[in-house]
Amino acid sequence: MIINLVTGKYYVGSAVIGNLYMRFRRKAHLFSFTGNKRVANAVNKYGLSQFAFLVLEVVPQENKTDSTLLLNREDYYLQTLKPQYNIAPLTSNRRCARLETFRRVSS
Repeated sequence: MIINLVTGKYYVGSAVIGNLYMRFRRKAHLFSFTGNKRVANAVNKYGLSQFAFLVLEVVPQENKTDSTLLLNREDYYLQTLKPQYNIAPLTSNRRCARLETFRRVSS
């Protein structure tokens, strides 16, 4: 979870442990316009120092290629917490939107 300490708004997302450090270290995903634009706009407005990172749950992965349990837990937090910065209300909506975008671009 990423929390804006000024506004109290937050973002819920998931990451595989091996990718978590790189995801935030480079700031290439969430804090640039290649990731969540709502978070990127807020970081640009308030500054990165005004955000806190919180691990809600560590989800064990039995199979490194199957992230079903991880995404199910992310859906749980999306439905329970209703974060303001998230665009898609469920991970399944996000995956469908990406697939639809891919189809349009590929056509």
